[in-house]
Amino acid sequence: EGEKLEELYKTIGKWADWFLACRDEDGDGLPAYEHGDETGFDDCTLFIDHMQVASPDLSAYLVLLYEALGDIARLLEKEDEAADWDRQSREMLDRMLTLMWDGSHFLGIVSGTGEKLLSGSLVHYLPAVLGDRLPPEVLDKLADDLLTDGVFLTEWGLSTERLDSDWLEPSITSIGRGNIVPPAMLFICAGLLGSRRRDAGRLIAGRYCTALMKQGMPFLIHPIIEGYYGFGGGSWPACVYTILGRMLTEDAE
Repeated sequence: EGEKLEELYKTIGKWADWFLACRDEDGDGLPAYEHGDETGFDDCTLFIDHMQVASPDLSAYLVLLYEALGDIARLLEKEDEAADWDRQSREMLDRMLTLMWDGSHFLGIVSGTGEKLLSGSLVHYLPAVLGDRLPPEVLDKLADDLLTDGVFLTEWGLSTERLDSDWLEPSITSIGRGNIVPPAMLFICAGLLGSRRRDAGRLIAGRYCTALMKQGMPFLIHPIIEGYYGFGGGSWPACVYTILGRMLTEDAE
């Protein structure tokens, strides 16, 4: 078991290092995607005018990845390395808040130019996965926005594009233009449910899990038309339903 953990630690550590080594061409300390589909929101509107963008979700994931590597290093009794991973996690979070948070939103940043971007995409809210790692006022702003019916919040979960956006186009060929999808629901709801804003997590996750149950575990749920779905069934929605359902049950106990 120790050998397996050691191998896991080494390989994941190399992966973590790769992002700033290979995806931070402008050296601002924030990794960039090279295509919008890398967000998991195919056709994400943050990338309409630019290909290479430092998207806030990627930096948030690295905060968690560095933190997890610190935990593994401690299990392996590598205290100095654990402290270094913890430092990298804190520094990434600090850079996110300094360079991406404008007081109301987490912005995207065009690689090389530093241009700040705000779109109608839910990708700006994926840093909610960080939960209480975020300052209270930042977490509250994200949660309050997500609880506003008719912006992202629907009867069935969170749309991947604002409902009042000119780019709203929920279809089987445009995943990130408004469909409700499992990854976004997992990351946002898990972050909220594990935080001081579990009220928001309970409401959003409850709506989504109910929709999955009623509609047969679809990968895509239309944000406006009840019963419409694409890619019916599959492991993503079933896994997310299981995870969020368990979190909701444990939260209620």
